Amino acid sequence: MIISFKLIPVRPMPLPPRHSPCNVHHRYWEVFMRKFRTFLLLVSLASVFLAASCGPGNIDSTDLSGGGGGPSIITLTLGAAAIGNSGSTTASATVTDSSSSPLPNITVDFAVGTAGAGGFSPAASAVTDAAGVATVTFTAFPAGDDSVVNITATVTLSGGGTIVDIASLTIGAPPPPVPANMSLVISPLTINITGTATVTATATDAGGNPAYNTNITLTIIAGALLGSFDNLDPLADTVTVLSDANGQIIATFYAESTSGTVTIQADAAPASTTASLSITSNPFAVALVATDDTLTTAQSTALTATVQNVAGNPVQDGTIVSFAITAGDPAAGTFSSATATTVVGVAQVTFTASASVTGAVVVTASAGTAPVVSGTELITITQAGAGSIEFVSASPNVIGIQGSGTQDNSTVTFIVKDVNNNPMSGEPVDFTLYGPVGAYLGSGGTTDNQSTAADGTVTTILHSGMVAGPARIVASLTNDPAIITSSGNISIGGGVPSASHFDLAASRFNLEGLACLNVSTSISSYMSDRFKNYNILTGTSVSFTTEGGAIDASAVTGSTGIASATLRTQAPYPEDVNPAAWETVAAGLQYTVGTRTYNPRDGWVTVLVTTTGEETFIDENADGVYTAADTFTPAVHDLGEPFIDSDDSGTRVAGELFFDWPSYVPGGVAGTHQTGNTVWDDQIPIHESITLLFTGPPHVSSNTSRIRTTAGGSGNINIPVGGTETFDVYVSDINLNSLIGGTTVAVSTTNGTLAVFGGSPLPDGVFTGPAVFFATLTNGNTSGSAQIATLSAKVTWPSACGTVIVEYVYPGIITLDP
Repeated sequence: MIISFKLIPVRPMPLPPRHSPCNVHHRYWEVFMRKFRTFLLLVSLASVFLAASCGPGNIDSTDLSGGGGGPSIITLTLGAAAIGNSGSTTASATVTDSSSSPLPNITVDFAVGTAGAGGFSPAASAVTDAAGVATVTFTAFPAGDDSVVNITATVTLSGGGTIVDIASLTIGAPPPPVPANMSLVISPLTINITGTATVTATATDAGGNPAYNTNITLTIIAGALLGSFDNLDPLADTVTVLSDANGQIIATFYAESTSGTVTIQADAAPASTTASLSITSNPFAVALVATDDTLTTAQSTALTATVQNVAGNPVQDGTIVSFAITAGDPAAGTFSSATATTVVGVAQVTFTASASVTGAVVVTASAGTAPVVSGTELITITQAGAGSIEFVSASPNVIGIQGSGTQDNSTVTFIVKDVNNNPMSGEPVDFTLYGPVGAYLGSGGTTDNQSTAADGTVTTILHSGMVAGPARIVASLTNDPAIITSSGNISIGGGVPSASHFDLAASRFNLEGLACLNVSTSISSYMSDRFKNYNILTGTSVSFTTEGGAIDASAVTGSTGIASATLRTQAPYPEDVNPAAWETVAAGLQYTVGTRTYNPRDGWVTVLVTTTGEETFIDENADGVYTAADTFTPAVHDLGEPFIDSDDSGTRVAGELFFDWPSYVPGGVAGTHQTGNTVWDDQIPIHESITLLFTGPPHVSSNTSRIRTTAGGSGNINIPVGGTETFDVYVSDINLNSLIGGTTVAVSTTNGTLAVFGGSPLPDGVFTGPAVFFATLTNGNTSGSAQIATLSAKVTWPSACGTVIVEYVYPGIITLDP
């Protein structure tokens, strides 16, 4: 069979094919050829194969193109992509062969895809010129709808088939760009009430081009009651305007008569943005009123400035108002503040008249800028009379008797005020002393007279004598004795610490010193003289010594008669001492391991505190000094030399550290401990001791931390149904001392019902022996068979050097009978 074929170049187009499906394949291969001409031969071979596959009845053997130079490509170009109704545009079709050479004298047919859209002139077809171009004019009909139509250019090939190109044309007004961005400008950003601002919104598309002919809506989304977009309608909080060629709208915002912040939103879907402006309430008028416009010297009055805006309403809060004396003597008074800010239109200050200037002054309140508005008030000031005398201070309020080595005089101050409670100067004052024998005022005697200073104060000097006791000074006005007052009691003291007024305290008593270093506690001494005055003892030196650990050697009392030192845990440790009579085996307060016997006092630490003071005596004649008429009982009052009571017996034994008396104390023998000298000493080391505990972690043994029945048993026991058994749970360190404060103890059982009595966590303190908890176990067994109950204690020891948890159980078997 002989098969002849020809490639027919056909451009794809949206019109229905005029030939068989084979021709459709030809057309699409030709498109591919046009785009990749360098592969033309390869495509032609593929077309041969495709044509052969279609069968002998579908092959066109006529050479429609007249050889390889026939029409192959048509390109349609419109003079304008869009025209209005009745508008025109050219439609030019360029025809070339397969090598892109122009073809003249080719007829091109033009058509519009939408009926009634318009027509072509001079005709719907044209012949290509020497450049291969055929041109017609398309004119849209006046009554056409806005639309997009397809213009087609077609060349019909001589052997059948066509080549076609299509171009789109918009008829009528084009749709406005889609807004993508929105800007909003308010000018100015701050306006006064009843003022206006220009609001400009600009919309652009994604490419930054103006979004013209677009509805843009302005809406007041915050502060709607503060203004509107219509001067005649205060509720007009929204406005919609079509954007101009620049994608812009301009509106006017009209402020009402209230200040605040307004937020405006501009919308043109999907673009949106917001901006805010402030509405201020500038001052327009100020009214100034004084609570009292007639004052006496040094008297005060409130000044109230009411500031209104142009609408007669209060200006916005925070408006600054300035106050000044604008007429009269500027020294006639002062203001509590030169400026004040308004709250609901009101600003207040206090005007205080001078204590020495009288007359009339004009005070002015001013607000605003450009212009400044102000209001005035006339205030008249007259001289005030005396009204009172008051006690101010006694410095110091405790003095020593003469010869005590401490300050023996006090400056006593009063103040005289007028009827307006303001200080008065130049007022004479009479003073009268009531106190112990020998005390006097000024240069001598029990009376004095002085005049007040410019600040209204007046002073007299109290001097002590040889007798201690309370002193009181009465002050009255010379010109008006009925105005009178008293200083209250001023103490004239002995001036040295008294042995019977000496105490010690610790911030913490039980320290984990057997296991941890540098655990600290503060030891404080509290002292006063024999008249119970502590502030006379400022600067008194106090010495500290400890049996165990280390402590500050000395401290000095402050104004309250207290001196403190810090003790820390370290070597040396408490001495191993023999059990005291009360530390018995039966009491569970001692046990022996090898050659050592352990007891609670093995963990006790004695801290000795000393200072120089006087021994106690009974002042039988109340003259404030020790005389032969007074009682001193050596067995009660006589002090021995201070010592460290290491064995806690209360009496010094050989080997215990002691401190010799200074040489000024009679009866001392160097190197020999003295228990007293049988005479009253006004200077002698007075001393006190305090006991602390150095303890360790929980220690479990049959003598220390353990669980026993209350009867002392540790063997197997049976508890009948409904019956109970009581147990003692002991918690201690190796020396049988209770553990540090904060230690927790949890007692539990595996069966039965348990009730536990005792304090957990453990308190701080020095206690004699272990902490003991009482536990009652009740048998509620209903199972029909015996149950075994394990009774256990869990101790958590929160030391400074780490937490330790110890658990132990009752050693015997506890059976809960069925």
